[in-house]
Amino acid sequence: MLSSIGEGVIISDLDGKVIFINDTARKITGWTNESAIVMSITEVFDITDRYSQQRTSDLIKRILTTGEKIESSDQIILKTKDGTERSIAYDAAPIRNNQEHILGIVWVFCDITEKLAKIKEIEYLGFHDELTGLGNRRYLEAKLNQFNQEAYLPLAVIIGDANGLKLVNDAFGHFIGDELLIKIAEAIKSACRSDDHIFRYGGDEFIVLLPNTSETEAEKISKRIHQACSEIQIGSVKFSMSLGWAVKKNPDDNLMEIIMVAENFMYKRKECDRSFLKEDIIQKIMDSLELNVESEKLHSEHVSDMCERLAGELNLETEDREKCKKAGKYHDIGKSIIDKAILDKSEPLSAEEWHLIKQHSENGYRLLSIDPNYRDIAEYVLQHHERWDGKGYPKGLKGEEIQYISRIIAICDSYDAMTSNRPYRRALSDEEAIKEIIDRSGSQFDPNIAKVFIEKVLRRSWN
Repeated sequence: MLSSIGEGVIISDLDGKVIFINDTARKITGWTNESAIVMSITEVFDITDRYSQQRTSDLIKRILTTGEKIESSDQIILKTKDGTERSIAYDAAPIRNNQEHILGIVWVFCDITEKLAKIKEIEYLGFHDELTGLGNRRYLEAKLNQFNQEAYLPLAVIIGDANGLKLVNDAFGHFIGDELLIKIAEAIKSACRSDDHIFRYGGDEFIVLLPNTSETEAEKISKRIHQACSEIQIGSVKFSMSLGWAVKKNPDDNLMEIIMVAENFMYKRKECDRSFLKEDIIQKIMDSLELNVESEKLHSEHVSDMCERLAGELNLETEDREKCKKAGKYHDIGKSIIDKAILDKSEPLSAEEWHLIKQHSENGYRLLSIDPNYRDIAEYVLQHHERWDGKGYPKGLKGEEIQYISRIIAICDSYDAMTSNRPYRRALSDEEAIKEIIDRSGSQFDPNIAKVFIEKVLRRSWN
């Protein structure tokens, strides 16, 4: 029975020699039956209590002296034969004969290493934000109680709110928004000291507790955080952080009121920072894209101009001509979320990189859709890579299922791309580009629009 039970069992005699070890004990300790028998129990069952630092030899003395059974704490470390440390729980009891004389000691134990690791993981998750690894609101409350004492005064509080997170989530999806939050957490950590405590206590809100920190020092750290966050970039789009701070200087000061002062200060600064959001954010992002990718500025201007001219030759109404011009300018704004290294890459793109490039029309659609000033062209931007034969993206629309203005953009975009130098190829001549458009008419391009473009905009012969 002792050989087959799930717990490890070792029996030692009065001299401390091992006289029995079962299969489970052998697996946990790493000792074989042959090597363990008649060895000292202090070698085979080499344990240390993390709290009391008691070792196996101390326990033997205690059991033989008192005759009492011992149950372990949850901080017992067993060193196996190969030196590996494992966490165990054990019971140790004297073995008596019929006359109640002690003949030896039986040690019954189990490996709880994985169990403790899971408990620690659960405890960690209970007090930390899963995304950023920072302390969560529950942990913040615990630390507020801890630091709300005279020994930690002056206690500074910095509160920050991430500008533009909603924009990122709405325009590019929560996956990119999560990336921004992770970068913010890293930026705050880089700007703070090792003794500062950082928490994410809301969707886009962060708080830092700085024990024994003056107002002057809190302001310096706030500036460092602001600078670190201003360097955060998602694709070619930069973001910022609004920060406020306050300091508890006297024991009688109410800490929650100090936090409210810091929060109100942060909101006042956020009003000043709202120029980031109140100004034309779409234009800001477009400017950022054009600044980071040199070819994009000329490309957007050329496509916008050609779209306007082509719309005129197609006799579109004035309002639609303006939409053509506007959509032509912003048709590639979705590239702002794509890494510049991919946009500038001269070698062939990998499948993953090509997938990211193809997402730019959807990125542009989401971005333009959130701003009422650009919502009217979002659908045209979404569809400008659809093909007349239905083999385009993102939806595989065919023929007249595609928005008319999107079909206009498709031709102007392709012509300018073909006649401009790109990192991955040389520019085609006008004649080569025209031939490409004619050859792809009826497959990639609307044939009627293509013919007007060649004959009326480029003033070239269709044949």
